[in-house]
Amino acid sequence: MPYTTATSEFVAGPHSVLAALKAKRRKIYKLYSMLSDDRPGEEHSRRAMPSANKRKSSQNSSHAEVLREIYALAKDHGIRVENAQGPTWKRRFSKVTGGRPHGGILLECSALSALQVSTLPSVQQPDQNILVAIGWKDQQSYSPGVEEQEDIFGNKKPLPTTPSYRPSYRFPFMLLLDRINDVGNFGAIVRSAWFLGVDAILTLDHGTPAPTQASKASSGAVEYMPILQIKSERDFIKTSRANGWKFFVADAAPEGAGRVHSVSRRKHEKVEAVQAQGALLQYPCVLVLGNEGAGIRTFMHNLADGVVGISNARPDHGDVDSLNVSVAAALLTQKFFDSARV
Repeated sequence: MPYTTATSEFVAGPHSVLAALKAKRRKIYKLYSMLSDDRPGEEHSRRAMPSANKRKSSQNSSHAEVLREIYALAKDHGIRVENAQGPTWKRRFSKVTGGRPHGGILLECSALSALQVSTLPSVQQPDQNILVAIGWKDQQSYSPGVEEQEDIFGNKKPLPTTPSYRPSYRFPFMLLLDRINDVGNFGAIVRSAWFLGVDAILTLDHGTPAPTQASKASSGAVEYMPILQIKSERDFIKTSRANGWKFFVADAAPEGAGRVHSVSRRKHEKVEAVQAQGALLQYPCVLVLGNEGAGIRTFMHNLADGVVGISNARPDHGDVDSLNVSVAAALLTQKFFDSARV
């Protein structure tokens, strides 16, 4: 596949491409459109017309509308559209997408970088703009003494942030993904988080899928959702908690949520857990979700303020004793939001 730059990435699929064009968070280089083999002279605008297949007319009509909007945006912004056709291009499309469906549309663009952050500063009022402390690019250059503050979209103060969709009485809410490495799960979590109104996704700088890889799985939501990257999980949690943020770990056994280990664990003490019920009316909160197989690491539990889970309605029947992490993320997010209504 020809690359405009050595760091080019490819966003695949109509919905993901449309989201990337609308979000305007990437530099766009080129749009590739795969033509059907039986219409060698077809222009990309005509390719967007729905198929005559009656059984798929509604689906194809929706697909056609998305394509029309993509081509209109490409024209408005002067983006070069290259029509591709034939076995060679099909192999190139397949190689770029790793064999995943692409809908005949590829967008060559710059990488969608996660904002690298070191801590979450204090939030005094529910409707306050969310700021994050930044300043590290790698382990050698990280220095808490030279941090700046930016909003979660990477804008330096005092530039305005993108308007929040959370109610004015509810404090901010984020998800921290502890080594979730499945692209499908990552994308599904981002999609649900954006749909439900989560303010940002926190990821590790290791063992996490790149945002572009998850774009299609998230139906393009990753193009809009603020994704914040952290290096030292322990330091991040400790400093953010000192600034008033409360951290909750998702656990399959909510009956154990009454008490949690604290940072005083080295003294062999326990403290009463912060209850998730109504927490967002009092504190900005972060929900930690664990790896698909290993779950949340022990030290995350030890640093948490509380535990939240989903009860199994059939604990004594069958072998289904847990939920997929993306499903759990959506249910627990809604649980926090529903319990924080006035």
